[in-house]
Amino acid sequence: MRRTIGRVAMSLALLPGLLVGVGTVVRAQAPVGSEVPLVDTTGVTLGTVRIDEVRDPMTAGDLAATPPDGSRYAGLFVAFTAAADQSFAANPSYVQLRDTNGYTYSPSYVARPADDTVPDLQAQTLAPGNLISGFIGYTVPTDAVIDEIMYVDGSYRAVPLADLVATTGPAAGTEVDYQAADGSLGRFTVSVADP
Repeated sequence: MRRTIGRVAMSLALLPGLLVGVGTVVRAQAPVGSEVPLVDTTGVTLGTVRIDEVRDPMTAGDLAATPPDGSRYAGLFVAFTAAADQSFAANPSYVQLRDTNGYTYSPSYVARPADDTVPDLQAQTLAPGNLISGFIGYTVPTDAVIDEIMYVDGSYRAVPLADLVATTGPAAGTEVDYQAADGSLGRFTVSVADP
């Protein structure tokens, strides 16, 4: 039951639309610079992810090209560290942004000056105890407010890496309106029974 509730909640968080509602549930704040452990389905810690810096918006001095109309570039400086006894598949494409309207953004190429000393982070498998760090870029709408940085690895979970905006969510039992990108509307109410 808990796993089903978690999947429903995660599905709502990741839907490409807009969740509207007023609530009283306050999420825990994960500050930038915190090492967040990544644990597999059997409970083994594979390693950690740390967001070292957020640049949003990126300035002209950070860029070698201008963003498309209606967009801006944002960037993260991220470090992956493998656990001392585990190899770890460090994949920057799993580091996603979520805005205050619930839309998520995957990494995209951001042209930076050729003399930039921080490389773009590339996916690779780290040997036990190894660390890799680098830059991850994003293209987001000009008016989007980035709320949270998450590690979304496709296994029905999203691990919060940093919470940038203190927000509240709707309490259980509250009706929440949802508007998809195509304009269609829906309403959700989630009840929690645990156990």
